[in-house]
Amino acid sequence: MKRISMSAVLLSTVVAISMPACGVEQETGEDETSSVDQAATGYQIGTPPLWYYKTDDFDEQCGSAGVSVLTNTGWNSLDRGVSEYLKPATASNGTFQWKCGNSIEFSECDDAPAQRVRFYWDPYSRRIDVTCYKRCGDGTSYSDCAPY
Repeated sequence: MKRISMSAVLLSTVVAISMPACGVEQETGEDETSSVDQAATGYQIGTPPLWYYKTDDFDEQCGSAGVSVLTNTGWNSLDRGVSEYLKPATASNGTFQWKCGNSIEFSECDDAPAQRVRFYWDPYSRRIDVTCYKRCGDGTSYSDCAPY
């Protein structure tokens, strides 16, 4: 008898866990907004580490032997398979320059200009993962990270 009741308890627990939560929301056609502000995920980047939030993430392509990004100190070469955080030199329209081989390319982050950009050039493909960041306030506190 004890074995059956223990099985019943386990079965009822599994059923309760797999059941959807009570209550069904109906579509009203109106957008719902939350009264609670959501904080962005913060990332510590640089030396000394400062807090940043992500503004966007996109891919570029380059099959050439070399990729470099223009910063205020000149062209910085990217290594395949290594995440590199740079502050690209940004034009007044928000774009920044990078080279695929000898070809100059232009990219732009959402909410430009970006204050830091992570570049990851895949070691086995042409894909360059580009992730853009803005500093949270003065960068000293995670609590200053804004929603994105």
